[in-house]
Amino acid sequence: MQTGGAVSDVIVRRLEKSIARLHDDFERVEFWAAVLNAFAQPVPSYEPPENEFLLPAKRRAEGGSRKGNHRPSGSA
Repeated sequence: MQTGGAVSDVIVRRLEKSIARLHDDFERVEFWAAVLNAFAQPVPSYEPPENEFLLPAKRRAEGGSRKGNHRPSGSA
């Protein structure tokens, strides 16, 4: 049988583990409460800027160049 000091050491260790688990549980509760709060908010409106990300229009070379493989002069 364990002595009184050994029993109290076991109880203290179990209390410390329980408090550590409780602390982890609080962190999880806070995290999921924040997630739930974020999903409860309406989605902010979004208007993309017009033409900000469009590439400039290609200019056709005079003489009506064809589409396809076009090599610049001087390349082999």
